[in-house]
Amino acid sequence: MDWINKAAPTHRCKVCGALWRFWRKEDTHFSSMDSWSLVSIACGKCCDMETMGEQIEYLTIGEMEKYIIACHAVDAMTQHILGPKENDRVN
Repeated sequence: MDWINKAAPTHRCKVCGALWRFWRKEDTHFSSMDSWSLVSIACGKCCDMETMGEQIEYLTIGEMEKYIIACHAVDAMTQHILGPKENDRVN
C-alpha cells in the first residue's frame, strides 16, 4: 500500500494525535533548514501551520513498531476484503 513508500513518523502531537516526520537539514540535501512533514491524513489547529513546541513528543521505538504493525494489519485486512493486488507485500 502507499504507506510503504512514505517516511515513518518520528513524532506525535500530544493534543490531536497527528503523526509527524522531523527532517534534519543534514539528511535532506535539498533544504537549508530543518523541516516537518505530516504523516497523518490531517492534524488539528494545535499543530497546523504552528511552531512545533511543547505539543510535539518523540515516538519511541516501541510506538514506531506499533505504527508499522498497524499498517501491515490494515494492508492484510484490505487484501482479505478486496483480494491482493499486483506488487502487494502482504499476502
